[in-house]
Amino acid sequence: MTDTDKKKIFVEELAQAIENHVPVKEAVEIAKLAAGYSENTRASRIVASLKNEILEEADNQLKLLTFKAIKTLDNILDTPDTQGASNAIAASASILDRAGVVKKEAKEVNITAPHGIAFMPAKKEINLDDAEIVE
Repeated sequence: MTDTDKKKIFVEELAQAIENHVPVKEAVEIAKLAAGYSENTRASRIVASLKNEILEEADNQLKLLTFKAIKTLDNILDTPDTQGASNAIAASASILDRAGVVKKEAKEVNITAPHGIAFMPAKKEINLDDAEIVE
């Protein structure tokens, strides 16, 4: 097994264990052994070396939660008197915010022209058929 394979397996197993509500310290040990690391290998070293991969996996899982957050908000719109609705709204908003789904905000733009602006009336159309030729 290559080092890249071990890293991939470690991250996948860690994510799966965490998803199954295994305590983090135990999840790291499970992932370490599943990936083929020695029992003597310090888990903290593995985690430190895979920091970016772990964060990427966490980001991917967070993005997947956006669907659930949107569905939760949709359900609350249908039944707003649901018990715990305010907590669900707050959690959903937090997930959407952290995943990068942001609300559109109106922005006010003020422009100051240093020399002023003059508004001119619309130009009148000139009809050359009725024009008089002067020589």
